[in-house]
Formats: sequence, C-alpha cells, structure tokens
Amino acid sequence: MSQLHKPDPFQIDPKNPWSNDKLERKQIGEYLTPIIASIKQPFVISLHAPFGTGKTVFIRCLQQDLLGQGFQAVYFNAWETDFSKDPLLAFMASIKRQLSESDNKKIANVARKRFPELIKKSGKFFGRKALPLVVKGVAKKALGSETIDEIIDLSEATEDQVSEFFGSLAQEGLKSQEEAEEAIKAFREYLSETVMELTKKEEYPDKKKIIIFVDELDRCRPTYAVEVLECIKHLFSVEGLVFVLALDDEQLKNAVASVYGPNLHGEGYLRRFIDWQLRLPKPSYPAFARHLCDRFNLLETNKLLKDNDSYNGLEALILSFSNFAEIFELSLRQQEQCFTDINLVVRYLPEKHSPFAYTLGSLVALRAGSPDHFQGCCTGEMSIETLFEAIEPKIKSLERRILGGDWMKFKSFVHSWFINERDVEQLQAETKRLSDRHNLLSDKVGNIEEQRALNEKIKHLQEAISFSRNARSQYNINYDSSLASITYNRLEQASMLSGN
Repeated sequence: MSQLHKPDPFQIDPKNPWSNDKLERKQIGEYLTPIIASIKQPFVISLHAPFGTGKTVFIRCLQQDLLGQGFQAVYFNAWETDFSKDPLLAFMASIKRQLSESDNKKIANVARKRFPELIKKSGKFFGRKALPLVVKGVAKKALGSETIDEIIDLSEATEDQVSEFFGSLAQEGLKSQEEAEEAIKAFREYLSETVMELTKKEEYPDKKKIIIFVDELDRCRPTYAVEVLECIKHLFSVEGLVFVLALDDEQLKNAVASVYGPNLHGEGYLRRFIDWQLRLPKPSYPAFARHLCDRFNLLETNKLLKDNDSYNGLEALILSFSNFAEIFELSLRQQEQCFTDINLVVRYLPEKHSPFAYTLGSLVALRAGSPDHFQGCCTGEMSIETLFEAIEPKIKSLERRILGGDWMKFKSFVHSWFINERDVEQLQAETKRLSDRHNLLSDKVGNIEEQRALNEKIKHLQEAISFSRNARSQYNINYDSSLASITYNRLEQASMLSGN
C-alpha cells in the first residue's frame, strides 16, 4: 500500500504565477487586477467560495501576479495565527515581516523602522479586554476591598455606596472610552503615514497602495474570526490599504451567529465590513477533478495511473469522473467526498493491481448521484438497461460535449464494465437471437424501424462484449468477476475505512 501523506505545498512560479492554474481562474485574476488598481479609498473585497475549492491557490497566484506587476501585496493566513490571543498583533507582525523582506530595500527599511512604533501604539486600546479590571478597581474603591475577589454583590451595600459605585463606574468607563478613541485615532494617523511612506516612491498613482490578502478566516475559532474582521474595519480603514478576503461566507455567518447569537442576521453583519463581494464561479467538472487529483497526489500514489490506455491512467479517471459528475450535477462538496474514496481505493490496492481508473471514476460519481442504480447494477439486482433509461434524459443536453455525440458507443462502453464471462455467453445467445429475427425481417417488405432498432441493439451488444473481453483479458479478471463488481467491492472497503 502506498504511504499516506499530506499533499505537497502548492508551488508558484514567480515569473509565471498562473502556470499551474488547473481551475482556470487566471481570467478572474485578470478581471480583478484593474479593479484593485483603480481603488483610491479604503476598501474591502471578499471572494466567496466553498471550502476546498482552491481559494488559497487563487489568491496566492493573484498576489504573486500583482507583485510581478510592481504592486505591494502581502498575505495573511488567519488560521495559522488562530492560537494568538490578539489578532491585531498577529496581523501586524505578519505584514511587517513580509514588507521587511521586500526586494525593494527602501520599502524594507521603512517597514523595519515604522512598524515597531505602530505595534507599540496598538497596545493602548484594549479597553474591552481591560474592562473587568476597571470594574474591580471601582468596586474596591466604592465597596471595600473584601469584595474584590468575589462576584460583585450589591444587596448589602448602602444606597450611597451603590450610587458611588455606578457613578464612578460611569466616569471610568467614559474615560476609558475617550482614551481608546484617542489611541485609535493616533494609531490610524500613524498607519496612514506609514502607508504613504511605503508608497511615496511609487511612480504610478494606481500602485500607491498595499493589497492585503486575508485567507482561511472561515476556519478560525469564531471569536478570532470576528475580531480580525473588526480590526480590519475599525483600525485599518485608511487610504492606501485594500483588503481581499478569501472565505466561505456560510461558514463565516455561522461563526458570527455563535459569537453574537442566532438572532443576528449574518449577511447584514458581514456587509458592514465588506464593500464588494465576488463569488468565485464554480470550476468546470474536468478542471475540478484535475485539481482534486493534485490535492490527493494520486499520480504519485499509484504508478499505474501513468498508463494511457482506455481503462487506466489519470486522464481516464478525470474524464470518466467528470462526465458522470456532470450527468448527475454533483456539487463541489460531493465531488470532493468522491475523491476521498477514490484516494483510499487507489492507496489500498496492492502493488501492480490495476485501479481500472475509467470505471472507478464513473462508478464513484454514479454512487454519489444515484446510489440505488450504483448498488443494483453492480450487484446484478438491477438491469443495466434500467440505468441507461435513468441517465439518457440527463445526458442528451451534454451528449455532444462530453461523449463526442456517440451515445450508443458510450452505452456499450459502460455496459462492458458490468459483464463477466457468464454474462458474455448469455449476451452472445441474445445477439444470435436478435440476428435471426433481423434476418427474418429482411426477407419481408417493411418493418424498417424494427430492423433499425435490432441493428442498434446487436451492435451495442457486440461492442459491449468486445470491450469487456479486451479489458478482462488485459487485467486477468476471473470468470465470475467484472470490472464493476471488483470496483464495487473496492469502494465498499473504502467506505468502511472512511466511515461513509
């Protein structure tokens, strides 16, 4: 069995950032670049797409593309700093590090010089976190030291003490608020000056900005995700800063609800922080299948996937899976779940055992799209014709594009997966019976439509038998087995391993 390991980190060629653009999103990057360049004010863009659909790869490619065009662009992975108690400090530390490492020595020097002071200024407005200490201090002064380490209980306090407590608390709260507002104002002024200093040597006005990409916000613990958003809106909203957030909006709405309660309208809350939303379009089925093959590192997992025959090879897997995924209109989440089992099947196989890539790709998509047909046809409890009757209406609109317009040949190819040697003998007898019927009709005038239908049926069975025998001979499949039955058993084992 192949060793299980995480996919290798995505590598981006600085000279050609989109060279490995398997999800075909370069054109979206080309669409966004002039929009980002035209922004003259504080701005937040959100790129929405479900988890696992390549948002990180997209924004890293876009960041590198912008850097290559002379923009200042930095990347912040919120999830990697989720352990931090203060997202603001983690945020600034990440930006400082990247700008300090810039190839532009002037920018690097400015970042090293100004960011320590900026970080120092940020320490003055943690009022919300310091509020319990303020309350305790006021309580100690108004009610006596014996209550300082206990839950404040005013039931035994005099009326004058209660009045003094709330009066002092109001004054301290107002003072704390005023100090926080002054500190935030000073912070933003210094941040604005820092951005101007970092970009003042830039010749082109459209590039006098810093683009900050924020990733994995939807994977953070809810309180941290919300605090990052609030930092961006309230502290970093200065001219010259443009934020691009890559997130799954549904997950982030759930995070907001867990912090502020289910009655808060998540969509309305997010609109307070985001100026423009862009939903990344769903990738094509073949492009997403190729992306998933890379994510699961399938080519290195099983060397037989490098074969190029009709049944094996990575391209056969991608083609077959994407065809059936499109027939059944599988969601991105369903496709990802399918590849979890494909990954387990491929890794579970003993060395030199063929994965039957074309059959595997098709059947795992069939199982997700129509579980009853998958089980019934694979176990012989349902006729293959029942499957064809179910998918033919779905396939008509896709026929020319994904099947080359040859529905009959596709049927024969699919039928061949479900045939063992005993079935071959029965189908040969059926073919002979149909041929005799056709010959009988040929001696008579008329019955043209029936003759044509018999011709198609005979051709279909002959091709199915031929495809089946060739594949079964090539892979030494025994008398009672078919490609589908072997693949079905492998998928059932994978399901037990994955808990599906």
